[in-house]
Amino acid sequence: MMIVFLIVDNLVIAIFVLREYCLSLPPADNEVTFIVLMKPIFILFVFIFLLCSCSGDRHTNALALYQEGELLEKLNIPDSAVNAYRKAADLLEGSQDYELICKVYNQLGDLLLIHEVYDRALVAHQKALKYGLLLEDKSCQSKAYRGIGKNYYLRKDTKEALTYFIRALQLKDRIKDKEECSSIYNNLSNAYGELKDYEKALEYNSEAIRLTEDSLKIYRNYAVRGRLSTLLQRYDSAYYYLVMASRSGDARIQASCYFKLSEMPVESGVTDSMKYEYLNKAHLLSDSIEDISKSVQITETEHIRQLELLKNKEKNKLIFIVSFSLSLVLLVVFCLYYRYKRRIRAHQKKINDLYADHVELRDERELNNDSREKQIIAIVSRAGNACLENFMTTSFYTELKNKLQSEDCVFNYAEQDELQKVIFKEFDNYIQQISNIINLSSNDILLCCLSLLKLTTKECAICRGVSSETIRSQRTRIKKKIPKTFLENGFFSVIFGEE
Repeated sequence: MMIVFLIVDNLVIAIFVLREYCLSLPPADNEVTFIVLMKPIFILFVFIFLLCSCSGDRHTNALALYQEGELLEKLNIPDSAVNAYRKAADLLEGSQDYELICKVYNQLGDLLLIHEVYDRALVAHQKALKYGLLLEDKSCQSKAYRGIGKNYYLRKDTKEALTYFIRALQLKDRIKDKEECSSIYNNLSNAYGELKDYEKALEYNSEAIRLTEDSLKIYRNYAVRGRLSTLLQRYDSAYYYLVMASRSGDARIQASCYFKLSEMPVESGVTDSMKYEYLNKAHLLSDSIEDISKSVQITETEHIRQLELLKNKEKNKLIFIVSFSLSLVLLVVFCLYYRYKRRIRAHQKKINDLYADHVELRDERELNNDSREKQIIAIVSRAGNACLENFMTTSFYTELKNKLQSEDCVFNYAEQDELQKVIFKEFDNYIQQISNIINLSSNDILLCCLSLLKLTTKECAICRGVSSETIRSQRTRIKKKIPKTFLENGFFSVIFGEE
């Protein structure tokens, strides 16, 4: 921006100089000469304005950094994620986009909180709260309250944490996000559980389960309910919810549930052999979980950021010198602009011809790509049909159809596991072809195969042991993962037989 200001300043000077020169000419010539010389100056002003508009879009850059931070979090690179969030917050300083600022600080605070950098996490959540107060939708403000509350909760000040959770609860009528409301009840359940008010904790846990539609969160809430039921010696309920929670796709939740199941008393109906099996599963899962503390890396990142700020001050001085020199050079270039204008026009036709050739080549390349993708989709379709024909001749397929047609059909865990193994074996070629295009989880692959069998949503849900709504949500997620070009060529309909 400093460079642009210096250029504009020099251009204004040039305009006044040209004006004085034109006024010194005869009256018949000065107006025409001034208009001719002002034309390139006006064009350059427009160019600078467009340049400022493009390069100065701080909101777009900040949003990109925010999304980059979320991606780095998922990739378990927290130090880089913190750096991305910090840069996004710096770009948004003084901005009117309060919602994005609030989201950035909330995300930063949550990440620092996970890695036990409590003091800086608290500052981030307090900043998020400051901007959340300015928004009509109170989801961000609620999340900031919860972040501050979790900070106190993790530092064993449960009563102070509870006051912030209650403040978040008071905003529930002004919160549009149901998942945020579910998180509030979940935090309240944990707080009351820590205070040994188990009945109230169960009450809030019920609300959290009722409101959430997130598969990961609902299993986490099941685990909390199982733990609370154990403390209240309601062992039947505890066993049920802990077993339900152990079906989560999160290894940490699974391990925690298996540990709890292995610690249940004899009167709960859990035998010694079952306890041994649960404990063995828990240890296997624990060994597979990478849980390395990265708090030191995050702290180092914060120090590096301070050093970068100092370096930027020195860099700004250098930029000022370079930009000043550059502005003088641009002023000279402007004076030469009019001389080269005719030459530019002479080359314009040649440029247009080259561009036309480029467009033609590009269109041809896109057409070839489109044909290639249709060929790949056809290969996947043929592989699926071949696997389907072979599978339909097996006795397992007949048994599966008969079982699904029976009333009150339910697949237990062992049957689900057997079904998955058989499907993966029989549809191995089909699965490989799909995996060449899109990276899917085992559950997603299973749903693709079940859909190829023309099973209804309800039948797929029975096979998976989940609700029909979960199956619909899973299809939507799979659709989002499909590359746009394949999606446009009907790849989704090949898998699921629908748009």
